[in-house]
Amino acid sequence: MISESLTTFSNHCWQVSSADFNPSSTQLATTGWDRSIFLYSVNELSPIYEIKEAHSLPITCIRWIDSYFLTTSTDKTVMLWDSPTGKSKRKFSGHLGWVMSVEVVGGEGGFVTSSWDHTLAIWDIDHPRPVSTLSGHMAGVWSSACLPQSKVIASASEDCTIRLWDRDSGRSFATLAGGHNDGITTVTWPSNEFVLGSASTDSRVILWDTRTCKVLSKIDTQTKDSPVKCIVALPGQRGVIAGVAGPYLKIWALSGNSGESRLTEITSRCFPNDLECLSLAPDGVCHVLGDVSATTFFSLFGGDDNVNPRYTDIKSRLSAVLDKQEGEGGRDGRGDRLPGIPVIRDEGNRSPRGASSSCSDSGVDVGVVY
Repeated sequence: MISESLTTFSNHCWQVSSADFNPSSTQLATTGWDRSIFLYSVNELSPIYEIKEAHSLPITCIRWIDSYFLTTSTDKTVMLWDSPTGKSKRKFSGHLGWVMSVEVVGGEGGFVTSSWDHTLAIWDIDHPRPVSTLSGHMAGVWSSACLPQSKVIASASEDCTIRLWDRDSGRSFATLAGGHNDGITTVTWPSNEFVLGSASTDSRVILWDTRTCKVLSKIDTQTKDSPVKCIVALPGQRGVIAGVAGPYLKIWALSGNSGESRLTEITSRCFPNDLECLSLAPDGVCHVLGDVSATTFFSLFGGDDNVNPRYTDIKSRLSAVLDKQEGEGGRDGRGDRLPGIPVIRDEGNRSPRGASSSCSDSGVDVGVVY
């Protein structure tokens, strides 16, 4: 199910914190603690442009919303970007701590952010201040997941609990606790509204029954105490979850009905360094991983058993692109930084301390949590 990497990029200067494919699976956006954003063409397997100094401090998450993408940062803000031009459209302010993640909610320009200030915030793409704030967690909130075709939001917190929220009222109507013994980093809806998956720095992945708030299944990732950074449901494959923990990409399958669901690991692959993020293309054809050494791994998904008709087309296109680049002495798949990438610099987001995002820097100022 996990194919070999077709290519790698090392265009970022520091760890790759987040990646996301656009809705049509034709473009990929990545970001990292170097404060840069790279936009790639999936078909051409090459960068379209780089946005330098997109935030004044490291960027934690990136998500597409129609033809735009949103970024969150330790500078406590959210930015909206126009993907065709790479220009910033709006800055959103309201959180008092690091903003750790963003997820699109509904289909009308809404999104939700998670913050180290212990809250989530609901936003409208046309307004720079939160529509509502969701309070209740006793520690920082790492991430959230929106139940498709629903107004339910699940949030994962450092306080070792998951809360379920009604998006319209901003009310928390359920708390899932007692399964993890360390901060919960990520949540996902793998099959239906009655089963929620979570992962934690305790190296475990858990399935919950959202009707009873009880644990259905618990699995140790066997990654030598490495935190599970993220888990995501595979597009078009009901009940299959992929996740990254330490240097491993792992895939689990659910079995049984909603009241007796169990997790079983079906495949695993080890990479050279610890992985930070994972994104799956909506069409199920490819996936991308980012690691702590600033490397982005791009692969097709599923190998020859992938029945998606686009799989063969993309595979042949990418093979041709790689052959051409190697013949011209360009990027050879070993992760070299590509020369001549168009650079867009957002002058409004220079570091307040004058820190540069140059790849030659020994470090990047991450600011303070509170």
